[in-house]
Amino acid sequence: MKNTEVHIIDELNIGDNFPNTSEIRPSKRPGGVVKIYEKNEDGLKLVHKCNLVLYTGREWVASRLFNKANVSIDQTADEYIGWSGVGSGGASVDPLIPDNPTNGDDDLTTPVPLSLTDSSYCDEDVVGGTGYYKKPIDTSDVVFEIDTANDDKYLVVKVSFAITEDDANGYTLSEAGLFTSESSNDLTDYHIFARVTFPAIVKTSGRDLLFVWYVYC
Repeated sequence: MKNTEVHIIDELNIGDNFPNTSEIRPSKRPGGVVKIYEKNEDGLKLVHKCNLVLYTGREWVASRLFNKANVSIDQTADEYIGWSGVGSGGASVDPLIPDNPTNGDDDLTTPVPLSLTDSSYCDEDVVGGTGYYKKPIDTSDVVFEIDTANDDKYLVVKVSFAITEDDANGYTLSEAGLFTSESSNDLTDYHIFARVTFPAIVKTSGRDLLFVWYVYC
């Protein structure tokens, strides 16, 4: 496998008092920005989109903050964000025009397997399919960053994960998500925290994608 280096320039402009634009988190709800790069000599950026932290994610945050189980939801206070997934259901009408995520989304619309054989991945045989649908996020790929628009406080978390040349080949990708769970055990329940949709990307063995996900606190 050829190793390439992608240079990412952070473009954080996320002060609490900025107006609502496509590049800045919507008001009155937590959010973030997702950038997708094709890893090559040029580090080509394919997508720059806002994501949506879903109701499932926000309910989990409330439980996690107080380390108290909420018997009315499926998520537990012991869960943490540690998994990524991709899907093909983010652009239902036109592959170049993604559908907007909604607060009530409780999963990716059409999850696709990242690998059919790599047991280091998780969530085997989801929705009656075959293969492994969740990829663990390495803690070394989670970086706490300063929010220069908010008194240089550490209010931004940058999460990176790769969809490598071996992952999800043969699928047209148009959605991705971050997921919480209690462990990396395949028998553990996974719950979506945030979802992003984007113009369709045909995934082949010749494409190596890097997702850079900014979560704003």
